[in-house]
Amino acid sequence: MATPIRILIVDDDPIVVESLEAVLSAAGLTVSTALGGREGLELLEQEGERFDAVVTDVVMPDLDGMELLRRVRD
Repeated sequence: MATPIRILIVDDDPIVVESLEAVLSAAGLTVSTALGGREGLELLEQEGERFDAVVTDVVMPDLDGMELLRRVRD
């Protein structure tokens, strides 16, 4: 059996997070969520390389999506 694809959704809007989670989960993906950039970064640090993709908002008040992705690459 193939390993399920793991996606991290990072957004500061709970409605967006819930909507994306519902759609991606229904498609058979394993989804984790974070409400904001800092929470997303903490989850990435805890989970390590376990995510196949990160879907993030660009504009967030605590840590924007571009900075989050820069830190992920580092």
